[in-house]
Amino acid sequence: MIVFGVFKSGSRLNRIRGACPGSMIVGSVKKAIIVRQKKPWRRFEGDVVSFEDNSCILTTLKGDLKGTNISGPVARESAWVWPRISIAAQGVL
Repeated sequence: MIVFGVFKSGSRLNRIRGACPGSMIVGSVKKAIIVRQKKPWRRFEGDVVSFEDNSCILTTLKGDLKGTNISGPVARESAWVWPRISIAAQGVL
């Protein structure tokens, strides 16, 4: 999926803001929410977290999931922002 834009992000003209877990994006396929990312990021507690792969979930504009279940772990940040993701996920890290 190629990212075209990030929802609710103020950025400079013709520059796409970086997305993190929990961000809703507009991509080449549809609207999606990022749940895992390969690039390491720092949490508020000071922990550095990174996943083995990148992953996103296709959703509607309201945040309703188009799928029924999520395979693999989900970042805690995306589960805080979107509670429906934490219900469908197998595990939250």
